[in-house]
Amino acid sequence: ANKIYIVLLVVGALVYAIVVPLHWSEGYIDFGDGNYLYISWRMANGVVLYRDVMAPQPPIHLCLGSALMRLAEAAGLPSLYTVRAFSLLLHLATFLLIYILSLRIFQQRPIATLSALVYLIIPVGFWWSLGYQSEPTEIFFLLFAVYFFLNESRGSLILSALFSTLAVFTNMTAAPY
Repeated sequence: ANKIYIVLLVVGALVYAIVVPLHWSEGYIDFGDGNYLYISWRMANGVVLYRDVMAPQPPIHLCLGSALMRLAEAAGLPSLYTVRAFSLLLHLATFLLIYILSLRIFQQRPIATLSALVYLIIPVGFWWSLGYQSEPTEIFFLLFAVYFFLNESRGSLILSALFSTLAVFTNMTAAPY
């Protein structure tokens, strides 16, 4: 069991040794990253979403970005790097959540470890973690929805529905799930 945790730690450290230097850039990763950062920045400066500025996504992702930028400003931190740090922490939290969820489903540490490592290094997840995209937050909410759904208690099913709803209000692609 300890070897698996060491493997997780080493691989995670290696991936982040690659990701963090790429992540600390002032350039936009792609159109979505730039678009979401711009809209979040405008919202942090008083613009009202959907009234003053149009957006391609439901509100949670953009409101979260705005809140992160306001938090950065209040703390005297650069807003872009605060959002980038959040994206990295979210990627790491999702990595751990996948491990916990896989361990619960398969009840085998090697399978849970492999599941988490695949998520950590899969190109699309890796790419999304470099910028402020809506999919990582959506995926995080959907994983929590699955986690609570597996408990099958009334309270857990309510939490599952809540996290599913949060996912849909983060990115419309969550609706089919």
